[in-house]
Amino acid sequence: NLIHRSSRQYYMTVADNTAWEWAAAHLFVAYLLDADRRPDLRKAFLQYLVEALRGAKGDSSSSLDRLLGRKVETLEAPWRLWVSEELAAAKLTR
Repeated sequence: NLIHRSSRQYYMTVADNTAWEWAAAHLFVAYLLDADRRPDLRKAFLQYLVEALRGAKGDSSSSLDRLLGRKVETLEAPWRLWVSEELAAAKLTR
């Protein structure tokens, strides 16, 4: 679950699951940048990065929600499906 994590939790927390959370965050970014997926969220996500970095709003999802045209929480299930499909395509599932 990527929802309700602050950047502080990624950088300041030392826990057994921190590495897994970083890996999940990397996969979620790959999902958002995948040009082949529909709806295409790549441009909106890149616009968010510019806005978040310029405005120092990296912990706020309201800008991301606005630019994606949906709440980021609604992407969790499609993202999990995308990960499963990518793993199956790479033959990394059982």
